[in-house]
Amino acid sequence: MNKRKPMATIVVFFVILWGFLLGFLLLPDAALSYTERRKLEQLPKPTVESILSTEYMKSLEQYAQDQFPLREELRAMKAQLQYQVLRQGDSQGIYLANGSAIKMEATLKPEEVLFCADKINDLYETYLQDMNVYCAVIPDKNYFAAEEFRHLSFDYGRMMTLFTQRLSQVQYVDLFGCLSLSDYYLSDAHWRQEALGPVRDTLAKAMGIQDRLPDLESYTRQELYPFQGVYVGQSALPIEMDRLVYLTNPVLNQAIVQSAEQEGSLLSVYAPEKLKGMDGYDVFLHGAQAIITMENPMARTDKELILFRDSFGSSLAPLLLDAYKKVTLIDLRYVASQYLGDFVEFTDQDVLFLYSTGIVNSGRLLR
Repeated sequence: MNKRKPMATIVVFFVILWGFLLGFLLLPDAALSYTERRKLEQLPKPTVESILSTEYMKSLEQYAQDQFPLREELRAMKAQLQYQVLRQGDSQGIYLANGSAIKMEATLKPEEVLFCADKINDLYETYLQDMNVYCAVIPDKNYFAAEEFRHLSFDYGRMMTLFTQRLSQVQYVDLFGCLSLSDYYLSDAHWRQEALGPVRDTLAKAMGIQDRLPDLESYTRQELYPFQGVYVGQSALPIEMDRLVYLTNPVLNQAIVQSAEQEGSLLSVYAPEKLKGMDGYDVFLHGAQAIITMENPMARTDKELILFRDSFGSSLAPLLLDAYKKVTLIDLRYVASQYLGDFVEFTDQDVLFLYSTGIVNSGRLLR
């Protein structure tokens, strides 16, 4: 009887070993990991140069890791073992607080913060003189939870002091008091559009457009489920799926939306079909776009807005369209600032710089 137990262990070991090997050899390679929001390594083609430089072996190793059978399930098991059983504080730098997945941001980068402020100052001097220019910063989720849940964070107060003192000729609008952790998706870094009433009201008051905006309650809610945010795949933790709510009204339904990257094509404000894509948040204004415009055919004003933004601006911009004839969104991560004059006519528009703390703390992402 005692001899059977070691033999059974050996048999099980070889079954598992050969089972994974056969699965690796026989199963088709996956092209994408939707949970991790990235392309997976494909079988590299050997060349004399790549073999001699060891690049081929590195690519082959990454290929084996990416195409391993049951990879997603094993990642989830490992993450839950480390987080729930071994009580590690995070998984891949992401922790849970009141059911919300939060990425730790622990290192303040003063030179990046100053670079971001200087980029705004340079844009003002180049394109925006004599315009009404505003700037606001969106706190990340770690700002609300790090201290209470004893996780690492940088000094947000120092960051904002560095940033605002460096700005010139730009009116800063403080949004930190307008938000709480519940205003963000559980599974994602972004804020929820339906929770942006206080943010919109604060900006509208500072910019003098509050009388041109309807109450947020007057919009029609459209719900999509499930929305799986980026932290689900990055952390492999058991995170509750979100409902993605987007708000519509007659102005947004009739808006004329165009992207500089898709010249001649008319888009919609919202793209519900992108919920199941690589990033479900792309529902808002079709995701990453260098320059995209929204025109309001029902406008009672000729005033326009230029919004320099990151991805957070995709969900806020539609809520400002009622106040303008046209809103132009510019993402400087995808278009160099010296070429803006080729795409945008700068006249007497209102201008809003709206960036998350993650972008401010990584200012060199702005070109």
